[in-house]
Amino acid sequence: MTHGRPSCYPPVNQTPAASVSNGVGRVTVALLSIQRRESHARSPQADPPVVAAVAAAVVGGVGLALPFQLGAFVLAAGAGLGIVRPIAVRHIKQPPLLKTGTSALVGRSAIVTEVVTALDGRVRIGGEVWSARSYDESSVIPEGSKVDVLAIEGATALVHPRE
Repeated sequence: MTHGRPSCYPPVNQTPAASVSNGVGRVTVALLSIQRRESHARSPQADPPVVAAVAAAVVGGVGLALPFQLGAFVLAAGAGLGIVRPIAVRHIKQPPLLKTGTSALVGRSAIVTEVVTALDGRVRIGGEVWSARSYDESSVIPEGSKVDVLAIEGATALVHPRE
């Protein structure tokens, strides 16, 4: 028993501050290796906080004091966010997906090629002739009229006369 402590405990560390900061750097590296193993399944790229922690660990490993390590962490994290944030914003603000297929026809104008009633008719949408029905069951749309395509049901366009 030394200095009032049982012998089963290791002696108290009385090393200078530089060694303690190196210890902090070693602990940071150990924690980072654990964090990287967990995040490896998520993304193969380095996360900005991880890069910042590595920078702080390197500064601590060189032997610089804790304020320099914190400064390195803040600078590296800020630089990482300055690089990663614009890329993330670009991905979030992507233009809406292009409409394809029948959904691309809704809202377009068409020309009636055969009289359109509530039961049948034909319209030319773009360069294609489609079977059509009047959206309003009581209206009859004469040949040559301009119509708007309001919906597509199967292979039939539901149309309404332009006003």
